[in-house]
Amino acid sequence: MNKIKFVLMVLSIPLLASCGKCISGYCEESPQESKIYFRNAQKYGISLADFSLSKEHPLTEHDCFSIEEINWRTFFRHNGVEVLKEIEQRFANERDPAVHGEHFLLFMNSNKEVVLAWDLRDTTQRWADESLWTMDSSTRVVCCDHIQTQYFNVYRFTDEDFEAQQ
Repeated sequence: MNKIKFVLMVLSIPLLASCGKCISGYCEESPQESKIYFRNAQKYGISLADFSLSKEHPLTEHDCFSIEEINWRTFFRHNGVEVLKEIEQRFANERDPAVHGEHFLLFMNSNKEVVLAWDLRDTTQRWADESLWTMDSSTRVVCCDHIQTQYFNVYRFTDEDFEAQQ
């Protein structure tokens, strides 16, 4: 009988360890998070994106982000415009504090040639029109029993985005 108790105890340790944060009531996940996506970017030859100080050139400190793998997210419920503004500030703070922000979001082709540049300070540009973003949401369970709501903000490029660039 003692062997059975020992085996059950040993088998329950991984379960307790994997859900330890549930027992303590601590959860690292935010109850809400917002993400952005650019669903039809490939149609316009866009495969990379990055923040930059220049409208013409991405920063070369790191690789640009693949447009298909962009998973920029913020905590709490934000629309696409708010997510971009928060991410812009986060990038500016992580890099040179003497710089007042990397205000351009560059969309590039696979050769890192800029196809489209958004000035994130200019809220008269199309990207800042909240009606051009669609938001969807879903919920999931995190930390064993906590519910997290995820908001997905999608921007779909149109020819108008590129006409305004010229």
